[in-house]
Amino acid sequence: MNRRRGKLTASAAASAVAVSFLPAAPSAHGAIAATLVGRVEGRAESCAYNPALGWDSSATASPLALSAFQNEFEDSTGSAFRSWALELGPTVDGGAVYIFDPVSLSGSSVDGARALVLRDLFARWINPATGRVAGGTDGRAATAAAFQLAVWEVAHENFGTNDAAALVARMSLATGAFRSSASAETVARYGAITATLGQGGFRAHDLELLSNPVAQDQIRVVPTPAAGVVLLGAALRACHSRRRR
Repeated sequence: MNRRRGKLTASAAASAVAVSFLPAAPSAHGAIAATLVGRVEGRAESCAYNPALGWDSSATASPLALSAFQNEFEDSTGSAFRSWALELGPTVDGGAVYIFDPVSLSGSSVDGARALVLRDLFARWINPATGRVAGGTDGRAATAAAFQLAVWEVAHENFGTNDAAALVARMSLATGAFRSSASAETVARYGAITATLGQGGFRAHDLELLSNPVAQDQIRVVPTPAAGVVLLGAALRACHSRRRR
């Protein structure tokens, strides 16, 4: 099922690829004003996209040079957060302020199978302690690029199935609506990532979309409470415990 809509873009190339994931239910917190302050790690990769093609098609697709990086933003409170691009374009630029509407993944138009695979992808490959891709420092740029390509593949490919296991089996950078002639190292890392998806069951991870009407929608792990809130909760529990004794 494809419930995506076109979005205004800043260039002809972006016009050919930009799609928006329609929100159905807002997140518990309101709009976020954020500025891109850097790209954490990844690579620029050669990709192509043709929304009319099926998952196994090798027909011509429009070439794209995409920045397959993790993004780091700073919100209006000075807090930093990391995210990945859900859309192919138009890309976000450093220094500009973007107003994002946070939308729960379960309340968005990303369908069930895609949502299930995306949650599993983040659960297996994003380190909860750092918010970055899992693994050692060796080859992290290729792993990050491969992770971003996997996000785009899940979000944009015409898989023709609502079964998550079948969707994973159809993931490929060589054919379909979305594809990439990425570097050999990135392709190898992509294969390693996709080989883990669904193994032993699909894992759950709490994700949300950051929607913007004219810029690249983002996807991120739902933020945990601030450290101060956590410490306050611990103090209150300790106080309550002492009173009971």
